[in-house]
Amino acid sequence: MDYMIIIRNLLVIFGMIGVGFAAGKARVVSDRASADFTSFMMKVALPCMIFQSMLREFEMSMLRDSVIGVVVCAALIFLTLGLCQAVSGFLRIKTIRRGTWIMSSTFGNSGFMGFPLILAIFGQDGLFLAAVMGISYLSIQYTLCVKMMCSYSGASGEAVRWRSIILSGPNIAMALGLIFFVTQLSLPSPVMQVISGFAGITTPLSMFLIGLSLAGGRLSAVFRDRDILSCCVMRLLLIPFLAALILRALPVVSDLLAGVILLSFAMPCPSLGMIFSQQYGGDVEMASGAIFLSSLLCLITVPLIMLLL
Repeated sequence: MDYMIIIRNLLVIFGMIGVGFAAGKARVVSDRASADFTSFMMKVALPCMIFQSMLREFEMSMLRDSVIGVVVCAALIFLTLGLCQAVSGFLRIKTIRRGTWIMSSTFGNSGFMGFPLILAIFGQDGLFLAAVMGISYLSIQYTLCVKMMCSYSGASGEAVRWRSIILSGPNIAMALGLIFFVTQLSLPSPVMQVISGFAGITTPLSMFLIGLSLAGGRLSAVFRDRDILSCCVMRLLLIPFLAALILRALPVVSDLLAGVILLSFAMPCPSLGMIFSQQYGGDVEMASGAIFLSSLLCLITVPLIMLLL
């Protein structure tokens, strides 16, 4: 593993975040424009990036790593969920907050921030694996995590809309990409140029938007919240460290797959934690604070975690 390449790519990525932060402080972009850019990124640019990464020659080794990645990722998530549930009891997190704390501690922001970072560090091969591994994340988040959060808040879990989840842009892109990967179908050159053009703006746009969100947060409030601090320690340090130890002990996991999984588990708290908190009676304020603080601290923790490979 060439750590200098990783550090150099991370510096570029975090430089883009810095540009977004400066733009946010200078109010270059309005809140409405930021929301529109986010919607465009998730519905157009990110699906293009995922689909492009899967248009490649069929390789049995990549298919094998994809299957292993889904299984290992799911196993690590179940292990992490159990650990976070135990720790939340030990720390005596309030019941109304516990579902939000466990959700935010267990899962990373693998899509919005993780995919662009994985592409920058591990290239198209890494993004291919990360996109397929998303199967593990989504299936567990929208089943077990919804039930868990509802059990702590007393809310109803019937509001999960599977149609909107399955037919989301990134999922459609992944499904189509797998079809093209297995069947080796191809698209006309002009179509590929359009897809490539939109795919190319995903990383700078997503990092810029993260910088914008950081510019609007208040450090003083989140640093006074013990639950937010403990959540960030779990999400950014303890869980990635545990994942690194387990990945080192698994001979079937290739170096590339190990790097992709570890980087996915080193990501800050997911925006889905705030969405679930809104829908199922969790603590929205805590979720938003954890997202803000973990996104800020990951500028320091991600390079350190990657040294564990």
